[in-house]
Order: sequence, then structure tokens, then C-alpha cells
Amino acid sequence: MGYSELPMHKNTLLVSSLLVLCANISPAQAKWALLIGINTYQPSNTSAVHADGCSGGRCDLPQFPNLNGPVNDVEAMRDFLTSPRVHFEPANVIVLTNPKLPDSKLQYLVLNADQTTHDGILAAMRKYLVDTPKSGDTVVFYYAGHGSLRLNHKGTKLRVLVDGNMVPVDSTIVPSDAWTGGFDVRDREMTRIFDDALDKGIKLTVLLDSCHSGAFTRGVTLGPRPVERVLPYDPRALDEGPDLLPDGKPRPAPAEHPKNPALIFSAAQQDQTAKESAPSSSSPESHGAFTVALIHAMESLPMDAPASVVYEQVLAEMQGTVDQTPSLDAGMTRRNEPLFGGESSKEGKLRAAAVGVDGNGQIVLDSGKLAGVGPGSTFVRIDSQGRKVILKVKDLDGIARSRAAVLSPPGAQVDTGQVFELDKWAPPPLDPLSC
Repeated sequence: MGYSELPMHKNTLLVSSLLVLCANISPAQAKWALLIGINTYQPSNTSAVHADGCSGGRCDLPQFPNLNGPVNDVEAMRDFLTSPRVHFEPANVIVLTNPKLPDSKLQYLVLNADQTTHDGILAAMRKYLVDTPKSGDTVVFYYAGHGSLRLNHKGTKLRVLVDGNMVPVDSTIVPSDAWTGGFDVRDREMTRIFDDALDKGIKLTVLLDSCHSGAFTRGVTLGPRPVERVLPYDPRALDEGPDLLPDGKPRPAPAEHPKNPALIFSAAQQDQTAKESAPSSSSPESHGAFTVALIHAMESLPMDAPASVVYEQVLAEMQGTVDQTPSLDAGMTRRNEPLFGGESSKEGKLRAAAVGVDGNGQIVLDSGKLAGVGPGSTFVRIDSQGRKVILKVKDLDGIARSRAAVLSPPGAQVDTGQVFELDKWAPPPLDPLSC
């Protein structure tokens, strides 16, 4: 008997069952990215505009320095996210740069360069971090460019030395219209948007390649004179205290959201500047040290590697190239998840990163006595050829490092930043008793 011959009540029952089934099928969770990079902070043949009576800090700048690397960084991040390894749909990757990136064959959503202003950046963040994604979607927000500070008499996060006094400040990212006297995008303006995304149930990862970026929530060859992504502070002071919850308590940082914490990975600590390579004849394309190390780590690690392991590898590579320490702001649960969220298959195992080679050709690891690692311990990783590379710890280097030799395969290459997993444990020697 065909479907058309079913009795009416059975037809009704079948249709009702199909409707219930469809209602219980959740739409596929999407992955989105908003990538912002600014090279041009003041057009040529112009003069910086400052408010009447404004002095000190940025108000003494005759020219806002441009950068060379942020647009390159956005292009590299765009290509990485849409690679077969990561699988972001090009149509879900929104690119906002100044100057505008050249057109691509893939259908990225490219916004006009004139939207890199204070209001344009906040509008793009609101639309593509909150309004467009649905609950359960993954969203990546990436920024490369100048960072700075703005005086805030009621600020509670960070203090800096100004004219001999420690004063409270807010961290900022610098928009392309700051040279006209406009204001920066402050951390709390961005945090409010992050909070709205988290409240909606969106899985949020924030990547910031700018100076002072570690304050937002609480290997490249740089050469002898790397460029710093920093502008002097804005002396136009605010009197704005922290955002409060209805009960009067301070609103928790995005990484401390009670139900859906964000992960915020920053290029530098609160008191550091982020570096980018200066163009040269041997390396004409400039990039940020943090972005290069991050992409290197993500390309060499499994995509389900915990964010904490990605951080370890980024830190190891940067320690060998630049005076800059990245910051990972995330709770323990979020640290144990992959960088872009989801389940991790690598939790709970001790790891060590290669941070260099000593004069005897031994590999220096960033794990030692403090981690309970002693001579005889072995660490392993799978290389790009599918081989198991085994390192054996030969001796300890202070309390936080150790030296290891390649056990197998003979002649295997170990590069700075590569992360190895503990395979066989041997305890460190006991300290002799002292009286």
C-alpha cells in the first residue's frame, strides 16, 4: 500500500511525527571569524590633530606611526582558518583591514577600510560576534595593530607610571581615526560585546596581537630593531568605574563567565609591547611575532590539542626570538579544550617544549625538576613524516629546564617550539639533607 493510500489518521500521525523529529534536530553549529588588522594610522601628507590644551602622552605626537605587519597577519590568519585543516567556511570569515586586502578568489566577506574607525570597529564586533552567530556557534575575534592606554581615574585593572606617579589606566586598541583626535576602543567597550556573545551561548576565542593586550581581561626573525605595536597613552582622562552586576558586585571578566567562559590569548603581558618584524631585503614581508608563533603551533599540533598546549608551544617559540611573553586568560576547563572549543583528546599528560639547543648539541626542554622530571625520562612526538621522535633527558638545567638527546630515530630534527609528551617517567634526584 503506497503512502497516498494510508488512512487519514495515519497520514496525520506520520506528518506529526516528522514535525516533532525535525523540531528536535539542531542546525549544524557554524564557525565564524572577524579579523581586523590596521597598518595605516595616519595618511601621508597630513598632521596629527590634538584637542586644545591636550598635552603629554599621545598629544605630543606630531605623527601617528604606521605599521607594516597587521594586514599581512590578517591574510595569514584568514588563509589558516579556511584551510582544510581548520574548515572555516570562507563566507563566514569577515575581514576588516586598512588598507583593504586585495580581492581573493574565495568568497570572504571583506569590509571597507573606512570601517576601521572607533565606531566602525565596534559596529563590526556587535554584528559579527553577537547578532549574526547563533547559540552554540564558534566565533574567533582577531586583532592586529597598535595598542595603547587611556587614563581612567576610577580604573581598577592596571596602573602605569606617568610623570612620577602611578595612575590607573584602561587598555585600548587604536583605530585608524585616532590621528584625527578620536578616541581608542577601550577594553571595557569590547568586553561588553564579548559578554553579550557569551550570554547568547556563543563559544568565543579572542586573539590579540597588540601591546598591553594581556590587560584586556584582567618564530619570526625580528632583527636588531623590531617594530613595536604601541602608541603613547591618551591623557584625556575618564572617571568611569568598573561595570557592575545588578547586585552591585563587579561584573566578572569574560574568561570568568559563570556558564560560558571565553578564551583570550594575547600577544604580551600588561606591561609589555608586542613586536613585529621590520621589512628587510631578505624578509620583505612583515609579521607580528605572536601571530607567526601561533600559526606555527596550530599547524604542527593536532587540532584537538588543548589550548594550554598551544600556549606552551607559542611561548617556547617566542622565548627564542623576542622579549615578549604571551598571555592566556582562561579557566582550567577552557584551557583543556582546543583553542576554538570542543573536546580534547590530549588532557592530563605532562608536556615539554624544546626551547633551544645547548653548546653540546643537546635539546633544552622547558620542563625539569619543578615538574618532577628527572634524568632518564623520555618524551615523544609524531613528526610530519609520521615517525615517533623520542627524546631522553640526560640532565637537569636549574629547576625548570632539562637537557635531552634524540634517542630515535637517529638524526631526527627537533625545532624550537615543538612540544613533546611524557612517555616514560624517571624522578629527579633527591636533594641532600642539610643541617
